[in-house]
Order: sequence, then structure tokens, then C-alpha cells
Amino acid sequence: YGEVIGVATEDIERGRHVHCHNVKSARV
Repeated sequence: YGEVIGVATEDIERGRHVHCHNVKSARV
């Protein structure tokens, strides 16, 4: 909790799901 897990690749409106199609992983 409170950790950065990725970066949005497009605008994500309130209520939309955050998933692999709109977030790029920040995993090193």
C-alpha cells in the first residue's frame, strides 16, 4: 500500500479499472 506500481499510459477516468491495457509496470 502506498507504493508506486506503474505509470498510466493514458488518462484513467474515476471509476475505470486500472489494468495492463492502461498502465505500464514500474517493475525494475
